[in-house]
Amino acid sequence: MVLCSTLFSASLAPLMTDFSSIMQRLIVLVLICALAPAQSQAPAALQGDNTETVIKTRTQLVLLDVVATDHSGRPVTDLKREDFTVLERGQKQKPTSFELVDVAKRPALPEGNMSPKLPPGVYSSHLAAAAQQGDLTVLLLDALNTPWADQAYARYEMLQYLQKNHQTGQRIAIYGLNMTLRRLQDFTDDPEVLRKAIDKHRGSNSPVLTDSSDPELSSYGMSTEAAASVAAFQEEQAAFQTDMRVRMTLDALKAIGRQLSGYPGRKKLIWVSGSFPIDLAPGENSGFNSQRFYTDDITATTSLLRDSQVSVYPIDAKGLAGTSMRSASTRPGMFMGGPQFLAEMSRRDSSANAARFAAIKIAEDTGGLAFYNRNDLDTAVMKSVADGAIYYALSYSPDDKNWDGRFRKIEVKVNRPGVQLRYRKGYLAVDPNSVVRQTKESITQDIGPALTGFLTASGISFYGSAQPLAEKKTIADSAKPGADASVAGKVAADISFLVEPRDISFQLTKEKKQHCNIQFVLGVFVADKFVDSTEGHLDTELEPAPYKRLLEEGLIFRMHAMVPVGKSRLRLLVRDNQTGKMGSLDIPYPNELAAK
Repeated sequence: MVLCSTLFSASLAPLMTDFSSIMQRLIVLVLICALAPAQSQAPAALQGDNTETVIKTRTQLVLLDVVATDHSGRPVTDLKREDFTVLERGQKQKPTSFELVDVAKRPALPEGNMSPKLPPGVYSSHLAAAAQQGDLTVLLLDALNTPWADQAYARYEMLQYLQKNHQTGQRIAIYGLNMTLRRLQDFTDDPEVLRKAIDKHRGSNSPVLTDSSDPELSSYGMSTEAAASVAAFQEEQAAFQTDMRVRMTLDALKAIGRQLSGYPGRKKLIWVSGSFPIDLAPGENSGFNSQRFYTDDITATTSLLRDSQVSVYPIDAKGLAGTSMRSASTRPGMFMGGPQFLAEMSRRDSSANAARFAAIKIAEDTGGLAFYNRNDLDTAVMKSVADGAIYYALSYSPDDKNWDGRFRKIEVKVNRPGVQLRYRKGYLAVDPNSVVRQTKESITQDIGPALTGFLTASGISFYGSAQPLAEKKTIADSAKPGADASVAGKVAADISFLVEPRDISFQLTKEKKQHCNIQFVLGVFVADKFVDSTEGHLDTELEPAPYKRLLEEGLIFRMHAMVPVGKSRLRLLVRDNQTGKMGSLDIPYPNELAAK
């Protein structure tokens, strides 16, 4: 691979001064690729919305979205900054910002406010302006953890909500989860569009969800040792399936968190599921292989959701349900004695309580609400969507600067009796420098799911383009110097990133230079199957003058890669290695520019 970080070029600098709009600067991205493919330097080409020179520092700010309600659940809107007390580990903290956010009162978009039409071959990861204005909710229909019958009931209740309770301005996106996570409908407040998306989604049987009607091995007539072996086998098999569901579920929640990270303000994730496979409590027959613990994974997931300002609202798709013993005790040919029956009931109750506790814990940790053991799922959705449309946005810089990686409990109090508060209950005190010190392997593990998953990430905004190289190039990392770049079944392509500097962390060094460390990755997909990736890296320090110019004009990074001949999909991904933030963008290949 031949990699070139294109920051500035004196030869094209005069061209830049003639442009007076973002659109004209975007055209430069095309010109750079088309007219100057052999240059090692090319201009940065974007005037950001914020033209002020901003120096970002690694100050740790804790954001708190506080929902305040009275005893009837109505929002309390007349609280002042001085009414709140924020405690971290019992120590009072001083808020650095305070604002009452009322989504319904946000300024309306001007008439005709549309995203500008991009030049041919240029694609954008920028969020649609309309999507940032409304009260944003993601509705996750979880078929991975929900039996078929419960899926049908939940879908009916979702349609009932849209018919009776959905309000204009409440923007909802619909996602479906089974073995993969899919976006069924992007954000809209049109109930008819949402209804069609839900009605079209018929769900599916989960291949890793144990059905209570499945045949089980009977231990009747077996010796004690044999019965124990059968029980251990069944438990380890169930543990393996549960482990798969836990991993896939947490990966899905993380993907949604990354996808929503760039949207401003508080967002809601309504998770409609028949079970919450977060707790796996091994029984007395458990061997080593059936004991799996998810504390670190759960903590990482809830931390990502909290950092993305996503509150989770789990809704039990089963509705109101009593104790079910549709198992070996109720099927012909299967026998279970009294002690076994009681033990099985106790095990199932414990499992249900643990799953319920996990759902409540995730909701509490992210500032949401959990709904379970009720049949009016449509009302639960209505309350979840409406919840937190008015909230108080606070932030503070912790007095304790010892970033030891431990969980720090947050408590928010208000000096008015009867006011109930909901907010994130804490955060991980991760050393900001620990992100920078991540190994290449840990960075790869972080990038992998974001590169190959269905959803894109919105933490960093950028433009991207891809086109065939104008002439044959040497791909330094995959061919010997001077070798022809053509490979059977592949062609050499020029990939360009145009990154918003406001989304990148620049750190001031002792030498008064601005340091940035950015990872650029290209993923190649054929028929939605991941086939290859190419990686580039920019680690540089800028003097004050070029740094200021970079903030004003943007940053272009170019890399050459081999892509398959024929139709494919390219995912461009940017990761700020100083903060861990990521943004990604999908573009078709070949495209309008590549076809010329």
